[in-house]
Amino acid sequence: MAVGLALAAPVGALAALVLRPDVSARLAADDRLPPFARDALARLPAAPVSVARLPAALRPAPPLRFDVASRVDRLPDGRTALAISGAIVNPGSVTAPVPALELHLVDAQGRTLESRQLRASAAAIPAGGRLGFATVALDPPAGVTGATLAPRGAVLDPL
Repeated sequence: MAVGLALAAPVGALAALVLRPDVSARLAADDRLPPFARDALARLPAAPVSVARLPAALRPAPPLRFDVASRVDRLPDGRTALAISGAIVNPGSVTAPVPALELHLVDAQGRTLESRQLRASAAAIPAGGRLGFATVALDPPAGVTGATLAPRGAVLDPL
């Protein structure tokens, strides 16, 4: 389990190993690594490789943009509702995984008063694509004037 996470989690670090042959060679000789890892490192190219030439699974995902709009409404029964809508945009040229998301209910100064976890309706967004969303926060904490959306954690590709 630890080996799988160590190899799957640092996609950017793995790309850096490919780009720096001196580091790859040093790690390939490290007896503390399991034999299969040393063998894989030893087979990496001896010359620097462009990230663009890496297999798609090893390229870092493009950054996503989070467009969010919100408004506070007073309901007929006197309760408050914060209506939140927007889109997650992939401005990159390759499909990007959608990370776990966290909605932050904020005050006028941008301070988070409450956080809520959200689940996206898709696992990935194609290049140049948009994933729209809408939600309502009933009875948000006093002082809430808006919302922001951000990744909750790292994106890990399945092994």
